Amino acid sequence: MTTIQSVTFKNRSWDVAATLRLPHGFDPGKKYAAVICAHPISSCKEQTAGSIYGEGLTQAGFITLAFDASTQGASGGTPRYSEDPGTRVEDFRCAVDYLVTLPYVDEEKIGVLGVCGGGGYAANAAIPKNASRPWARWLQPTTAACCATVTNRPMPH
Repeated sequence: MTTIQSVTFKNRSWDVAATLRLPHGFDPGKKYAAVICAHPISSCKEQTAGSIYGEGLTQAGFITLAFDASTQGASGGTPRYSEDPGTRVEDFRCAVDYLVTLPYVDEEKIGVLGVCGGGGYAANAAIPKNASRPWARWLQPTTAACCATVTNRPMPH
């Protein structure tokens, strides 16, 4: 059975609300690959990003983190319900910053998955132009359909 935890992490001065899913048979002494799941525009973490793709990936053995974008859902930030691409991409950086604090997450195996509009933000967070930032080397875009990487770095779990 998947374990689900409500967590928060910071982006600027506000909390970003997220759902962390741990796979069946989770062992805190082991290292796991993780996937950050981004919801579609005007959606929330409880819908497709978390409950469908996040849950499916967790059942496949990944740790997943689905978050409400800044200013949306249960996350803080203003103006409320705004769709700011820069902030949405920054949410991924903050999600990585959170995940690498967890001793059971393999920091070399963190991927991103975005559903619909979230896919554009996920891809932007992982593109090489951000490679000068230390966290960017960890992000690997994944496809929603089969969870295969679209980079040349495999992401086994």
